[in-house]
Amino acid sequence: MNDFIINGTILSDYQGAGGAVEIPDGITEIAKSAFSNCKSLTSVKIPDSVKIIDSNTFAWCENLTSVILPKEIKVIKEWTFLGCTGLTEITIPDGVKKINSGAFRQCNNLKTVFLSEKTKCDEAAFPPETEFVFT
Repeated sequence: MNDFIINGTILSDYQGAGGAVEIPDGITEIAKSAFSNCKSLTSVKIPDSVKIIDSNTFAWCENLTSVILPKEIKVIKEWTFLGCTGLTEITIPDGVKKINSGAFRQCNNLKTVFLSEKTKCDEAAFPPETEFVFT
């Protein structure tokens, strides 16, 4: 818990060493840029209590290879995973209704995205060579 700066139920900053991180249950929002530039972050498990992940949250976490997104999230905001070149695939929960422009911009190794056919993706949300597998 000392790795996180938490205000109420909002995780506003991460100051840990990286590696595999599990966000505490009860958090409802992850603030803008909370994990950005954490080069040593390799995986993150986000509990279902999280409803909002703000923009730039994981930007430039280049070694991030695994993300477990919460089931209750509705929107993946712009630049959320900007420059996460370690991501090769991701599963988008069925509850996500929209993925904003640039959400996965410069995730050049992201080859496969599993998502619902009902999810709306803005243009340029993903790298052009990304393959979509509809669930």
